[in-house]
Amino acid sequence: MSLEAKERGPEVSYQLALLITGVALAYWIDLGFVQGLDRHPWLWRIPLAMQSCFAIFSATLLFMLPDTPRWYYARGRMAEGDSVLARLHALPVHHESVQAVKADIMTSLEEEDDTGKISIAILFWDNTELQFGRRLRTSFLINWVCTSHLELQFPKFVLT
Repeated sequence: MSLEAKERGPEVSYQLALLITGVALAYWIDLGFVQGLDRHPWLWRIPLAMQSCFAIFSATLLFMLPDTPRWYYARGRMAEGDSVLARLHALPVHHESVQAVKADIMTSLEEEDDTGKISIAILFWDNTELQFGRRLRTSFLINWVCTSHLELQFPKFVLT
């Protein structure tokens, strides 16, 4: 079932907490295995395999998910969009809350049609009030500076 507006904030916070915890756990596991590289040079493969298992499992499950109702509605496939939306809410297609969500989706699609099509160039050179391009460039710069600074402090291991 899709989340109500008041539930989205806590849900996003919960998911981010799990994500950050997983990253920290992965780094600790990596650190534990790196300690024995001098005796067993193949140890780097174990944390890589452990982390790959989760990625492969998640990628496999993606093929079992239906497309979003928004995707169906944008392509004019109304019956399929209604079906997926009803399954998300576990309600019949003609229920008022399902129809309200459909109306919201259709309204947002109409607004997007009014603003025009999105292109790849907008991602980097957006002059609208959102300034998405500037924000994206700033995040790349911050990531590059932080990564460069860490490499200067902690040189990479040389595996022989």
